[in-house]
Amino acid sequence: MAVQTNVRAEQPNVSVDVTGGEHLQYKVSPRGARVVFELVDTRLDPPNGRVLMSASSAPASSNPLTFVRKWPMPNDTVTAATNHTLGLQFVAAVEYRYEVGVFDSNNNLLRRVLDITYTSTTADPPFFQSLNVNAS
Repeated sequence: MAVQTNVRAEQPNVSVDVTGGEHLQYKVSPRGARVVFELVDTRLDPPNGRVLMSASSAPASSNPLTFVRKWPMPNDTVTAATNHTLGLQFVAAVEYRYEVGVFDSNNNLLRRVLDITYTSTTADPPFFQSLNVNAS
């Protein structure tokens, strides 16, 4: 079975006014026995990129299991244009929900960029979701 997607929001490009206090919030909510994912800034530290968040990161919640990452964080490199790619593996996880939103400096949601649920009941090859980020 190939990976099935349920798309509620999907924009391949996002602009973030970092100097004006905007930031992205990435949220991954997996379901299954073994979670394998990485969110990578693919334009930093070639050839593999810089890992922003992964299954080995501390979860924001354990029930339900949820991982959250704000970008940029103080130690993040901000470039005018970059690409953040989520890689998923369905080893023993059967579902991942991936949400990305643009928030203002008061943590108010300005717009939803991605909200997709990926499901599979077989160990499919890795699955990738890319997001082009333009920061100013």
